[in-house]
Order: sequence, then structure tokens, then C-alpha cells
Amino acid sequence: MQKGPDGIQVSRITAVEVREHLGVDPAPFARTPNCGVNWDLNTLKPLSPSKFFLGHRAKLMKFFDLKSEPMTRSFLDAYLLETMSQMKPGIEKLSLVGEIGIQYTSSTGAFINGFGDWVLAYGEVGTGRHTYNISLIGEAKRSGGLELDAEQNILQLLTYMIIVHKERLKAGKQSAAVCGFLSNFDRFRFFKITHEGSILKSHSFDERREPGLILACMHKLFTSAQASSPSTMAPSQAATMTQGIIVERGDIAGPFGEELDEGWDEEIDELLAEIEEEGPTSSVA
Repeated sequence: MQKGPDGIQVSRITAVEVREHLGVDPAPFARTPNCGVNWDLNTLKPLSPSKFFLGHRAKLMKFFDLKSEPMTRSFLDAYLLETMSQMKPGIEKLSLVGEIGIQYTSSTGAFINGFGDWVLAYGEVGTGRHTYNISLIGEAKRSGGLELDAEQNILQLLTYMIIVHKERLKAGKQSAAVCGFLSNFDRFRFFKITHEGSILKSHSFDERREPGLILACMHKLFTSAQASSPSTMAPSQAATMTQGIIVERGDIAGPFGEELDEGWDEEIDELLAEIEEEGPTSSVA
């Protein structure tokens, strides 16, 4: 056990500790990159990114060194904003909050705590408070650091998800499902814990080749999170109500509906062509 005044830090938790204190064995999903893959998201129809997203993404790739975790977070913010802007009306009732403390005292007496990079929550949420309102958790890792699928990265995300799932069950949520994603800018992987407690793990997706498919996966996770918030209905009812949730897509005019400057399209096309030719500044040899 990682002992100390702050208990067990999620960033350093081991598979043995997760099993001992949370009653879930994460090893089948964390031991190797593709072990435990049981969630096929490759059949989703890729979504067409808006021009605004493509331009923002292109500029981040051109001007930012994405080998640092804060820059990876900035990049992922673009994905999160694009996803939320295309959701069904009502998504504004959920808040996307960064750096939220997640704390849990297990039945064994272990105090487990850490900070999730992003959480999507309905209603109030804060460090160690109202964890049951969370329905989605995201974690960013720096490009060029540990491999995205390093055991510690997956253990960290799954630990947060398991804690949230337990708190949602304890609070009597009729849909205790919780979703999660992990990305280091280069690749994305998606997870879900169902209401019944089954862990789902997707294949990893290449950001440079599959941005439309990644957006489709993000949309699916946000749809699930929206359906289970505030969780006052059974999962089957929520699923029925969210059928056809994908809205008709079109280019977004700009941030907050502003008109784009003349020549914006040409600027985006030039940036995308340049990046395609040279590659992003954060590429690792």
C-alpha cells in the first residue's frame, strides 16, 4: 500500500490495492495494451468535424509543443468543446469541470484520493463531495511520456471510474454507469463501467488518422453521460429517450456564434496541408 498522510494516491495505486480496497480486479484490462478489449467502437459512423474545430486543431498542432501534459489538455479541450457543441439540447445542464478531487474511504479503511483531469457532472460537485453526480471522467497524459496504455495510466482512470460507480450505486442512482477516456494527444482509448459493474474497454484510436471516429466515440460517451444524469430513470428508459440524439451537423460559425473572418477557410486549408506535409511539432521519432 502507498501509505502516507494523504492515504493512497490514485496516480500511484497498484492493481493489488485496487483489488484489495475496491473489490475489483483491474489486471485483465491493464496488464498489456490490448488485454481486455471488449468494446467495439470501430463500427461507429465517423462524425464530420466543424471548420472551427479543424482550424483550432491545426493551430494547436502547429504552434504548441504537445509533449507536455498541459498542452495535451489544451488539445483535448478542443475535442470536448466540439463534442458538447454538437449534443442534444439539455447538455448545458451538465458541467465539465477540471481538476476535481475524487476521494473514497473503502470498507477496509483505506483512504484513496486523487484529482481527475476532467469530470462531466450534473449538479454540484467538488473535492470529495457529490461524487455520485459525476458520469464521465477524462485523463490526459503527455505525448512522449509513458505509453498511453501503460498499466499505471489505465489503473488511474479505472480507479476513478470504480469509485464514482460505487458512489452512484450507494446514492441509489437508477443508472450508475460511468464513462471514461484516456489520451496522450497521439491516441485515445475509451472505457465504460455499466450499471451492473462490467468494465468495457475499446481499442485505441489514432488521432491523426481517425479524428472523425474519435469524435463519434466522444459523442457516444457524452450521450451515455447525458442519459444517466440526473439518473432519475431506469437505464432502459434513458436509452429510449436518447435515440436519435445526434443532431444534424454543419460548420460552426465560430466561438459563441460569431461570424468567421473572411479567408478563414483558406487559412484552415493551408494549415492542414502544412501539418500533413511536415507532421505536428510533438511527433516523437
